Amino acid sequence: MGPVWCNAVPAGTEIGAARTAPAPAAPAAAPAGVAASGASGDGRLMWGPLTEGLTVPHDLDFSDRAKALNQLDVRPAENNRLVTLLQDALGPGKETSLLVSARRWPLLALRMKTLMDGPDGEPGLRLRLGGLKDTLRARPRGSPSAWSARPSTP
Repeated sequence: MGPVWCNAVPAGTEIGAARTAPAPAAPAAAPAGVAASGASGDGRLMWGPLTEGLTVPHDLDFSDRAKALNQLDVRPAENNRLVTLLQDALGPGKETSLLVSARRWPLLALRMKTLMDGPDGEPGLRLRLGGLKDTLRARPRGSPSAWSARPSTP
């Protein structure tokens, strides 16, 4: 951003001196491997807590779900099992459909598969998904505009 001119000049400042606005804070940088690798756009966007500790290819492309799941080593039978576990935990409602149809579902499926293959196994994954159900149940219902409305008094 260029200099910002103002009419008020603080004492001791030369006339004509420019004030500059502070630069905005830089966004958190991706890890050196992701930033310098020439990762795909999807590869750069998916970096974050969901992928922490996972092996994710830099050329991951979410536009082809079957290919993305294959790149992440989530086989069709495993994907079906994970969808079933999610439906068992959350029910076959809107939340489940939204999660499974999300563009980044393959990453969530990989995270769930990793948890299921971990020391707690499927029971541990079911417990975590049950916590998600409790979180969803506790959220306000109705339209977002009504969430902050005060209850009417008689």
